[in-house]
Amino acid sequence: MEEIQPYLSGESALLARTLENYRQGGVYWKGRVWEAFMLLADSEAVAQVLSLTREALKDPSARVRKAAWEFLVGAIQQEVTAPQLWQAEIQQALKDSSAAVKGIALIGLFYADSAAAMQAARSFTSNRSEELALLATALLITRGKDSVTAAELLTRYPCLLSPSSRVRAMSLLVQAYSEFPALRPALLQQMRTIAQTENPWYLRLYMAQYLKARLSRDPEVKALLKKLKEEETHPQLKEIYQKML
Repeated sequence: MEEIQPYLSGESALLARTLENYRQGGVYWKGRVWEAFMLLADSEAVAQVLSLTREALKDPSARVRKAAWEFLVGAIQQEVTAPQLWQAEIQQALKDSSAAVKGIALIGLFYADSAAAMQAARSFTSNRSEELALLATALLITRGKDSVTAAELLTRYPCLLSPSSRVRAMSLLVQAYSEFPALRPALLQQMRTIAQTENPWYLRLYMAQYLKARLSRDPEVKALLKKLKEEETHPQLKEIYQKML
């Protein structure tokens, strides 16, 4: 779909044919079509695709539903459509069997009703899906300025299983350090532990990079970065730190 995407906005006939042929394909095809639709820059073209969106949001395939939701949230962010027009679909998606669909619908809900989104996010922070729990945590910390959730993240971090979840949580810990001064001692201790002991070694590098990029002016963090540079023993990481820190 990357091959045809650049022409979709400018060629209404091609976009119309793509919409017409959408139902003839399987799950993979439909998913790829929505991936192309998400890159549309022309608001009129996006508006044309909205006619198919309600149907796709009910597709049996979670992959297709997720892709359609990503498109819809993008259209809402571009103000091509109003989130209030999709309230029923949003509420249904928050009960979806797919955690990924729930997460994207949660973002849509934020644009329609931020208070309701924060309430829903709170219920998702302990979800078994790390992806959904961290997305909800991010929304509460960055948009809701919720220090309770930031404190809960400290407890949850050691329980995260996937490296990608841990990296995302590191970013949130750094964000929380900026937002909540009262939590800084506990957050700094957690970040220090991650930067010094996390395995595999490249996870320690992620933590150091976040600290360097976003908190290097903080005296406590500056001292930690200096300590990392002096005390790291992993050969490859030590070499990187000599140049980076």
